[in-house]
Amino acid sequence: MQVTSQRSLTRLFSISFLCLFAAALVILPSSCSKKDDKEPPVPSISEFTSSTGSLSGPKNTEIIISGQNFPVSAGSIVVKVNGKECTILEQGANRVTAKIPARCGSGKVEVTINGKATEGPEFAYQYSYELVSVTNGIKGMEDGPINTAKFDQLAGIAIDADNNYYLGHFPAPKLRKVSAAGMVSLLAGNDQRGIVDGTGAAAGFRYPEYLSMGRDGNIYVADAGVPGAIRRVTPAGVVTTLATFENQQIFAVAATPTAIYATNNYNYIYKLDYNGSLIWSLFTKYDFMNSNSNWYIDGDTSVASFNMYGNITVDKDEKYLYFGNIYGPRGGNTKASFLRRLDLTTGIMSTLAGGNTSIAVDGPAAQARFNLIWDIEVGPDGKIYMAEAMNNRIRVYDNGTVSTLVGTAGEGDVDGNLQNAKIDYPVSLQFDKNGDLVIVCSGSTLPKIKKIIID
Repeated sequence: MQVTSQRSLTRLFSISFLCLFAAALVILPSSCSKKDDKEPPVPSISEFTSSTGSLSGPKNTEIIISGQNFPVSAGSIVVKVNGKECTILEQGANRVTAKIPARCGSGKVEVTINGKATEGPEFAYQYSYELVSVTNGIKGMEDGPINTAKFDQLAGIAIDADNNYYLGHFPAPKLRKVSAAGMVSLLAGNDQRGIVDGTGAAAGFRYPEYLSMGRDGNIYVADAGVPGAIRRVTPAGVVTTLATFENQQIFAVAATPTAIYATNNYNYIYKLDYNGSLIWSLFTKYDFMNSNSNWYIDGDTSVASFNMYGNITVDKDEKYLYFGNIYGPRGGNTKASFLRRLDLTTGIMSTLAGGNTSIAVDGPAAQARFNLIWDIEVGPDGKIYMAEAMNNRIRVYDNGTVSTLVGTAGEGDVDGNLQNAKIDYPVSLQFDKNGDLVIVCSGSTLPKIKKIIID
């Protein structure tokens, strides 16, 4: 009896085990299948297009990324162009639409999905340009809100990291400040000409022509007249004479991270440290009033000659110093000019563009012509921008070609698109922290600050 019961229990246990094992075999594949179903499908991109029909366009162009299995949760997809993040407008499983930001620039499209980046094709960004007036053009010397303030004949401009403007005046030897909030005030100087250190109205200038922002946040001024001087002005209006030059009329100044460069607007180039000590000087001997002089000989410093006129600039790498060089004697109503460059490493001077006639001509550098290059600025894009006073234009040198940015419509005071816009005797220019180009126009009857908004 016990044997029979034991056999029955054994049989029952075996049957139960087999049933459980069979059930496990049925359940196990089902469990694996469910696990496999949880693995998300791999996203794939099949096409890049845009709302303009090609991978190019201005700000707010919509770039469209098509594909499969895109995640739809917010933040799972990031689109960048030229390293600048775009705004996601639409995010679906098969399509993502993003908006190109202003001032984006050309560059690769990059799509990051759940942390994994994929590089796409190049997007060609198209900048838009508009000329606007910053000041009202009413002549005088009144401070206050920018829309009512008055300015006399203007000279150089410097712009700090906070977008405050600092302006030199030619008839009145003063420096004035236009705050980023739009308030105009005296920074330093008074109605009496002289090299006087001090603060605010207690300080004196002779002719505060051109200005440059230093690495220390101070403004460096080329105080023209004889003797010429380099003056340092703090944002609080404290003026100190850094260096004086007997029998020299210091006209131009360019402060870099390592040094201060200055010229006498004729035939000297100086390099000083931030304490005002002379590091080196370059001199070319010629008679700038003699019509038979050699005004623009290229080569090393032992043979090069130059006849500088206007302000100078140095590129961000402090490799090149750029300046305008007039052709012929300094008298006369026209001043045909050359764009020239001094290699600060090798000492080689070269002519980049220009010739011996003053009619504005664009095109290949050797054929380009200028009439008085007053100021030069290296733009954020590496191009050379020139204030061409007597032809009332802003010119651009880029890789061997010269073009006109604004001024083809002639002399005047017209804002708007650059094809129809007009400016009057531009003497200084500077890029602000937003990348817009600020232009000082010094027309005798209409001194004005203008700005090209670059989006």
